[in-house]
Amino acid sequence: MHGVTRSCGECAICLEEFQVGQFCQVFPLCKHIFHSDCIDHWLQKKLTCPICRSCI
Repeated sequence: MHGVTRSCGECAICLEEFQVGQFCQVFPLCKHIFHSDCIDHWLQKKLTCPICRSCI
């Protein structure tokens, strides 16, 4: 889990822009970034990246 320190786009799950200070998670292999709350909910159902479908 990382805190956002600069503008880095939007979460592919909720489509909201990342704001400074928000917590996010970076997938280690594909480097896609998501809000922690969004990806935690996604990972309860699927163990793949929502963008590229790579396994985590």
